[in-house]
Amino acid sequence: MKSRTWIAAASILALGRPDPSQAAWASDGIVDFDEDPPISASSQEAAAGAQIRQVCHDVSNLWLLVSNFGVFGLADETFPNPYQETCGHDGYISCQFPARGGYDYLFQGALWVGAIVGDDTLVSVGHDGWAHEMEFFPGSTAADSIVEYTNNPSAANYDSVLGLADQTYVAVYTDTLLTSDEPNASPNHRKPLNIEVRQTSHALTFSYAEDFVIFDYEIQNLGLKKLKDVFIGLYLDGDVGPTPQVYLDAAGMAQDDVTGFRKSSGGKPINAAWLADYDGPQYRNSNSGDAVLAPGAMGVRVVRSPEKQLRTTFNWWLSDTDQGKDWGPGRRFPDGLQGTPDGDINKYLILSGWQNSTLPDSNCVDADCTVKSDPGQLGATNGQGVAVGAEDTRFLFSFGPFQILSGETLPFTLGYFCAENFWRGGSTDEIDYTDFDINAQWVQFVFDNPGVDTPIYDYGEDAVPNTGDAGEGDGVLDTGDYFFGEDVGADGVPNTGDAGEGNGELDPGEDSISRYVIRWIDEDPGESQMDYLARVLTLIDWEQLPEQIMATYDRLHLSQEPRFGYDTEGLDEGDGAPDFNGPPPPPSPLLKIEKPNSNHLVVKWQAGPEIFSDGFIPEPTKRRDFQGYRVYVSRTGAGSDFTQLLDLDVDRVPVYDDSLNIVGYEPDSLGRNTGFSSIRNTDADSSEYPYRYVYGPTLENWPVYLAVTAYDNGYPPAKLASLESSVFINATVIQPNNPLDQATKEPVRVVPNPYKITTDYTGGWEKSLDQWTEFDRRIDFTNLPGKCRIRVYTLAGDVVEEFEADPGPSEDSSASWDLISRNGQAIVSGLYLFSVEPAEGGDIEVGKFVVIK
Repeated sequence: MKSRTWIAAASILALGRPDPSQAAWASDGIVDFDEDPPISASSQEAAAGAQIRQVCHDVSNLWLLVSNFGVFGLADETFPNPYQETCGHDGYISCQFPARGGYDYLFQGALWVGAIVGDDTLVSVGHDGWAHEMEFFPGSTAADSIVEYTNNPSAANYDSVLGLADQTYVAVYTDTLLTSDEPNASPNHRKPLNIEVRQTSHALTFSYAEDFVIFDYEIQNLGLKKLKDVFIGLYLDGDVGPTPQVYLDAAGMAQDDVTGFRKSSGGKPINAAWLADYDGPQYRNSNSGDAVLAPGAMGVRVVRSPEKQLRTTFNWWLSDTDQGKDWGPGRRFPDGLQGTPDGDINKYLILSGWQNSTLPDSNCVDADCTVKSDPGQLGATNGQGVAVGAEDTRFLFSFGPFQILSGETLPFTLGYFCAENFWRGGSTDEIDYTDFDINAQWVQFVFDNPGVDTPIYDYGEDAVPNTGDAGEGDGVLDTGDYFFGEDVGADGVPNTGDAGEGNGELDPGEDSISRYVIRWIDEDPGESQMDYLARVLTLIDWEQLPEQIMATYDRLHLSQEPRFGYDTEGLDEGDGAPDFNGPPPPPSPLLKIEKPNSNHLVVKWQAGPEIFSDGFIPEPTKRRDFQGYRVYVSRTGAGSDFTQLLDLDVDRVPVYDDSLNIVGYEPDSLGRNTGFSSIRNTDADSSEYPYRYVYGPTLENWPVYLAVTAYDNGYPPAKLASLESSVFINATVIQPNNPLDQATKEPVRVVPNPYKITTDYTGGWEKSLDQWTEFDRRIDFTNLPGKCRIRVYTLAGDVVEEFEADPGPSEDSSASWDLISRNGQAIVSGLYLFSVEPAEGGDIEVGKFVVIK
């Protein structure tokens, strides 16, 4: 039976940082302290009215309670009766999924941080759920409360930098408050780690991101001693069951949960822990459970870490006042009596994976043993060989080790998510990981988009600083990591739609520089890791074999990793920098527009979107999800003015073998299956531009905007609808008039004629009204014979303006004039004459036009 205590929040002291003037000693070149000096009473700040606060992420399909004291989900020290109202919503909300769906998947979760500090083994916890240890607290000022931001420009709390999601919460708290100062602090919390935690949590409303919340953490070492062998843990106690509920319901809900660990999905590592209900008539009766099987599951995984080689550990245990039931598999705690890890030493042991005797040595670096986990609960037996079964189950998901020097900050990111239909057919006989695996992968992808190398440094083409190469110092940000080989196009910046982006090919100047991913550097290279890395990159002969490189630079470890990159001619899985963007549509194709005559336009486009690979899709055979093309026209270029002219989709899709080679095609099962035979280009340029569409008849000499978009078929397992590229990416304004090779067939004309100064020409002709000035007026001289000199006269023969026009290649035969005289004045209304003199000789054409006020 779970024991719960409801204690009202009391006064809290926010302590200042240690005095850096305290004596220190040096060891191994690192300044360290034998003991962190005690923080004196003079540095304490009274914190009556401390800004303890809990808020709900409630904009998506997952409603989750978060706090500014290291706890998410319910915190029993905070509310005397949390079952009446939560965050303005009726009833109990801790982790409700789906929103208003009638089930809750969390009693309480908490952050755990453990480290070796000098001779001490210390662990600070937001909560441990059993001994009611609470060791993180915010400060007392208004700035110590939770601050909310959003990416919605119309909201009052919009922030273009901090608002990375539809709902972003920022909280800051420390472990520096001791038992002697605060009655709610753990009685055993006599030595803090002296850390500050900045916690930023994000919820997004997109259909593909509505089932998870992303937690971004920064842990700063406030003390004067190095934190060694730091392990981070997330403790979760489910108590899964129906909601709304009353207090006594929790007793039944707590006794029938089960947990496990999912190492990979489809060969891709996800390393995600899960917890679910295991109730139902076939397993429990109403006296020992709630007799209602919650259909989903909750999960957690790491989505970002400063170290690529993580030791990930999963542990679970059962807590009960009966020591016979207070049990966990493989426990070897020093007291040998219980499974619940009480005290700092036991907590650190479980954080670091010490007691996982069933798996290989935790110090190995082989990919097969970087994850250590207890046996799955469903298959576990106790010391007497009896199946453990479901109980008051909780787990600890932990990872490390890290080192945090004094003043340094450790960043990492976790994904908390829920999954639907976890129990296949509504029975606990079989687990269905389909939705769980999708959400586990998409929480990673949305945070750090596959194939996007976030630009950070201005290093130029070779991605190495201070080499003076082409592009360095031009102010354009280059790729932000040393993962080379992204498909970002000619400008090296993602999502700009430039030449080459989205064509599925590796870009020049990236993958050719470094074939190998730099995985880790020795703990103390004698300088900052980034400085060391940048320096070594300028010295390495990349033409050497990997073995030669590693032999030459013994502190630098390089590896050809199986990834989307150099060897696979695809995309990197991400660069570790937050993106908070969703899956992309296929890129818009490159266009070419021809003018066979003054009344028609021919749009031609390339087939690049058809080979685009969407890294968000977990099934490799479905990543090429291109479905079709749409052609649009607009008179003004405004988004609401584009009219669809054509919509065609594929009629067959590729078939792959086990090695993902295309071995044939089969009929498509989506859309209208029109195929593209009606738009096949048979002109001489068909190999470069395989598609052709004729638009017309057009209004002669009046400009139009033409665009071709590409769209995909979506991804139904992730509730992702079909996505279409934007019309603005390749929208091209063109004026239907004679091309140069036909310019001599029709006389030069002025458009519009007459030009009415009182008429609004901003609808596709001149600039929009909010940008318009007197210098933005425009008339066009069309059907020009090529390069020529244009002169404008008054009726009296005075020259108003003269200028050279060079329409360029045969695509165009017009030139514009802004109705400003050569004296810099706007012309007045009246009748004007013009002449067009070909640069290469020939007859001079003359004409007239009218300006009316």
